[in-house]
Amino acid sequence: MDTPLKQKTYAYPTELVYLILANYLELFSKMNSGNTIKKIKKGILYIHSRHHDLLEIYGFGSFFRSEEANDCDLLLVVSNDCIDLGRLHAELSKAFQLLGSRLSLPFDLTILTEREHQRKPLREHDILIPLSKKFLKNI
Repeated sequence: MDTPLKQKTYAYPTELVYLILANYLELFSKMNSGNTIKKIKKGILYIHSRHHDLLEIYGFGSFFRSEEANDCDLLLVVSNDCIDLGRLHAELSKAFQLLGSRLSLPFDLTILTEREHQRKPLREHDILIPLSKKFLKNI
């Protein structure tokens, strides 16, 4: 009978954060061929500039932890004051679907209001990778 694989546990959450950030940097250095990362940044900046109710964009999930990702998970934070969340959701979904088609990289979107984002509902919420306009210059 096979014994189950043991997962490595981390004594400190910061160890996990550093591991994910190291994998993230390694992944993006490997992905840089063909200017993929530049195209992702440019696409995110364009989408962000077209939607004033879109406040922040973060990356998370397997795309940022390893190179064997099927998609790219993004958290989009929208304004609490957005008048038509349904319309905004549809527009953002379409914009990221088009970007994903151009890059051959599907995006899986999680869209939260500022209030919802403050509650930190995602399992990886404390280790989100900032990708929004004000953060992109530093990546």
